[in-house]
Parts: sequence; C-alpha cells; structure tokens
Amino acid sequence: MKIIKSKYFILITLNILVFLTLLAILFSNQSDLSEEMEVLNKLSVENDGLAEAIFKSKSIERDLIISQNEKNKAVKLVRDTQNYIDNLLNVQENLNSKYQNNSISVINGEINRLLPSLRQRCEQAGISFNLTTNENSFGNEGNGLKNKDFGFSFASYDGFWPNFNKNEANRLGLQAAIVKQIVDFLVTSALDEPLSIESIKRESVGEIDQKFIGDSKIDLTDLILLGHNENISTLAFSIVLRGNTNHARNFVNQLRPPYCLRKFTAFRNISKQKSDSLDSFVLSTEKSMEKDILPIINDIESKFSLIIEYVYDVDYDIDAIINVTPNHSNNSAIENILINEIKSNFNF
Repeated sequence: MKIIKSKYFILITLNILVFLTLLAILFSNQSDLSEEMEVLNKLSVENDGLAEAIFKSKSIERDLIISQNEKNKAVKLVRDTQNYIDNLLNVQENLNSKYQNNSISVINGEINRLLPSLRQRCEQAGISFNLTTNENSFGNEGNGLKNKDFGFSFASYDGFWPNFNKNEANRLGLQAAIVKQIVDFLVTSALDEPLSIESIKRESVGEIDQKFIGDSKIDLTDLILLGHNENISTLAFSIVLRGNTNHARNFVNQLRPPYCLRKFTAFRNISKQKSDSLDSFVLSTEKSMEKDILPIINDIESKFSLIIEYVYDVDYDIDAIINVTPNHSNNSAIENILINEIKSNFNF
C-alpha cells in the first residue's frame, strides 16, 4: 500500500514539474512574442514615416518644378519687357539722349530761329499751310496761311516769351527738336506733289505753357497712351495733312521708335464725306458709312490726321511697368499691328 502511495506521489510530482516547465516555457515564449510584436510595431511606425517622407519629397519635387517654371516665365517676361523698352526708347536715335539742357534765354532764341527756318524748308519743298477750323472734316477749305503766320505748335512764343522755369523751358526745347524732325519727315514725304499742313499740335509741358499754348494744345481725350504709365515719359503731337496716299505712306514709314503712332484717320475728298479711322489700335468706321467706303488711291486728295507719341525717357522699374502697362502694350501689338493695319487698309 505504501508503495502504491509512493508511486502516486511521484506521478503527481512529475506532472506538477511538467506543468511548471510548460508554464515557464509558455511565459518565455510570450515574452519573446511581445518583443517581436514591439519590433514589428516600430518597423510599422518607421515604414509610415518613410512613406510620409517619400510623399513630402515628391510634393517638394513638384513644387520645385512649378517654381522653376514660374521663375522661367518671370525671367522671360522681364527679358521681353526689357527688350521692348530698349526698342521703344531707341537710345541711339532718341533726341532726348542728345539734348542738352540750356538756359531759358538760349531756348527762347532757338525757337525764334527755328520757326522761320521750318517755314523756309516747307516753302522750298512745296509744302503749303492751310488752317481749318474742323480737323474732322474735309469740306472746310480753311484759310490759306502765309509762311510767316504758321507756328508749328509754337505760335504763342513767336516773338513772345513768358517767365518759364528752366525745366519747363527745356521741355519746350525738346518738343521743338521733335517738331523739327517731324517737319523733316514731311519734307521728305512731299515728293514734288501738292501737300499742305493744316495743323501741328502738342501737349503742354507745364503750368506756364498751359496758360499760353492756346489752339496749339492737342486733344488726347479717350486715347490709350504709353505716357499714362508713370514710369514712361512721352510727348504727344497731332499732325493734320492734306495730300495723297503717297504722302501719308512715306510719312508713316519714317515713324520708327521712339515715335509711336497712336491714331490715324483719313478723310476723302468726295461729294459725301467718308472716313476711315484707326483709333486705339482698332480699325473702325461708322456703321452708316461702311457700305459707302471707297479705297484710297494715289490720285485722290485726302486729309490725314495723325496722333504721334514720342517716348523720351523710361524709368527701368520693370515690376512697375509690367504691372501698369496694358497687355496690348507689347511691341507687336503697338507698332507692327498698327502699321500693318494702316498698310492693308489704305493701300500702303
């Protein structure tokens, strides 16, 4: 009996030992499993971080590409604007780059000498003067002017000189130099055929000039001008001529930068007044006249009204010019389109 009990005791003891051993092994495996799970969790977190880093890297790469494209566009815009300004100012031929500021008395003397000189040049070229009261019609024949009466927009200062300050006087001096060149263009355009100047007008250059400029002041109502940009300094002139198409064509062809043609109007000498107008870069006519318009040909006398803007200085603040200048103020739209429209519509 004792032997049987002893066997049972041994068996129970062995079972307990086996159980404890298995229990120990189980706890040991659970610890290893926990460690492995912790490692897996860390790897998962690192993987998520790597994926996020890759996503951010791709986003940065896309942003860099977009930024580079925007930079290239900005560089091209600045370069194109710079080239446009350089072409528009045309320093080599710009009268302002050659003009030297003079004393007020010197400018007075220059204008007094200039007027008879221009009258003589016109007379030698067969150019006459015909003052009309209405620039927008052809029928008014006007009053023929003697050479000594035409003032080329400076009639108020022919023998009279108010108390200008030096800056205003020198602006007048620059205008006089431009008008002289415009008259040179007209003389070249005369071609030994009848040509008359009906008016040359300019904008005032200061408070004193505004008081005395009189009928020589140009009307710039509703015109788009480069001078509206505060970084671009211009002087505007209007010229009204009576002649034929060759006169107008030859004159327009000489208007290279810094001259910019802003408006061109032609009135035909036929029984019923008709006109074609190129205003603010758009060729337009009154609807009621469209069906009656006839092409200008060389032997039809016409009246031509032109408004010209002369660019004499530019402040090279590219950002300001880009932000203020209208979109149509690029070289092709301002110069080439306008000239091409004139040529195509008036047989130039």
